[in-house]
Amino acid sequence: MDTAYSNVDHPRKRQKRTSLPLWFYRVLDKAGRERRSCKPEDFDQDISEYEESGYTSEESFEGADTNIYQRYKAMREGRKRQLKSMQEQEEAEYDEEHDDEEHDDEEQEGEEQEEEGGEEEVDEEEDEEELGDEDEEVEEDEEKEGEDEEGDEEEEEDDEQQEQDDIDQEQEFQAGNEKEVDDAEESLKRAIMNGERLPRLALEDAYFNLYCGDYVNYSWDPLDGYPRHIEFYGALNNVRYSPPTKPLEGKISFDDNAECNFTAFIQPKNASLNGFQLKDVNGNHKFLIQFFSNDYLRIRVSRELVFQGKIPPPHTPEFFDFSGIRFDVKKARAKRAREEQMVRKRPRSESSEASERSEESVHVVDAFV
Repeated sequence: MDTAYSNVDHPRKRQKRTSLPLWFYRVLDKAGRERRSCKPEDFDQDISEYEESGYTSEESFEGADTNIYQRYKAMREGRKRQLKSMQEQEEAEYDEEHDDEEHDDEEQEGEEQEEEGGEEEVDEEEDEEELGDEDEEVEEDEEKEGEDEEGDEEEEEDDEQQEQDDIDQEQEFQAGNEKEVDDAEESLKRAIMNGERLPRLALEDAYFNLYCGDYVNYSWDPLDGYPRHIEFYGALNNVRYSPPTKPLEGKISFDDNAECNFTAFIQPKNASLNGFQLKDVNGNHKFLIQFFSNDYLRIRVSRELVFQGKIPPPHTPEFFDFSGIRFDVKKARAKRAREEQMVRKRPRSESSEASERSEESVHVVDAFV
């Protein structure tokens, strides 16, 4: 099945690195241990300056966690902008409160002067000088307001450009994962044509992350760290069965408000291009699913399920095709350990330089490995 991103332009050549920032491993390890999705607050520990950006979008990396890093990086940049906005609001409130206190002090001082009878008469020349000073102050204030407005416009343009860069990066991330599933589908097609033995399926306790570029087009939030996923587990009321005939139940989830549990089904014995239909326990939604192997699947769902509890944006397609890739915590940690071991085996001049670059992007990091 072709995806909507088969014609995506190749990104321009980027600088390659093999070591990812330490904040990424801390957040990834924390989410894995607690078996939950990454949250925006997870990045607060490592963000010391809202203006620092760490690695730039022009850099790319080699390794198993590269795609996940790109997604987390976009979330982290979004969190920085949110914290910066919160800080600016607090400073504005403080300045306003401070100005009110100064105004109260001036009024009190004036009252004391009146009570003491210490007011002095001011002649016309002094009045004219004061009026002239006030005019100059008004002009200066107007010039300053104009400069502030220009600065606000430039900052707004920068934020819009950063948001578009984040969307483009997320689209690239989604397209890369969709292509991985497309390749698995093509591999299965060749195996069928050549009469090869097809992979047997073992889906109990399987967890698949879901990817869809179309979804990003209609639902984008840089702070949305909720992983769209589908998971399978053994049906509790069918303990008399044993794999591979044991019925499976599961849950599909797109965000906190859009998820559903689906009814029990007998998993196919082998991978297949054929799709079969599942339905939620309330009978409100149906969706079509294909298993290309134990590690790859594709699922077609309606927009009513994807945007459950919300009004879909205009021109939203009737169906979304999500590509699923199985997530294995043990494999992910093993790959990361191998990569770190390779870094330690490098000559001191290479490995220390990469490590120093990573440490410059954060100031506080836990010992988590």
